[in-house]
Amino acid sequence: ILEEDVESILDQAEEVGVGSWLSEAALWSRWTHVGDLRTNELSELLRVDAEGLMQTLSSNRGSTSLIKLYGHNFHQRITAAVPPYATWPTDLHVPFTDSADLFSNDIGIALFQVAVASGEIRLGESKRQEILRQLVNETCTFQRNLEGSIERIVSVVVLNLA
Repeated sequence: ILEEDVESILDQAEEVGVGSWLSEAALWSRWTHVGDLRTNELSELLRVDAEGLMQTLSSNRGSTSLIKLYGHNFHQRITAAVPPYATWPTDLHVPFTDSADLFSNDIGIALFQVAVASGEIRLGESKRQEILRQLVNETCTFQRNLEGSIERIVSVVVLNLA
């Protein structure tokens, strides 16, 4: 994130309503909080320990796969939220994290396989296997953009040694 992007985020004040989640991203990623939380009236705040929550959820085998799907999809939305395609994620909002979307398999491997099977994506067998390996290793993912087209998202790391 560029310094001017952080400054513009910090300059924004936003009202948080009753029942709102704050910093849900901290449950699903290494998260750095930006800004301050202030209240104008007596309020209640519930702190959830991410590690303890994961241990508790893991003990219920029936929900484990559903929680993993939700967390994985939430994390993918965090890492994909980059201007100009989306706003930066904040403690109050991570773009495209509606719970109905997060419980969907219409992202990543499942989306890729459906798109290949339907002919929406056409690849040779070796290229298809290469992309499947990348999906399994989580070095790329697929999602639909706002226009409904499939996008491949990859992580790019740049190191300047100058």
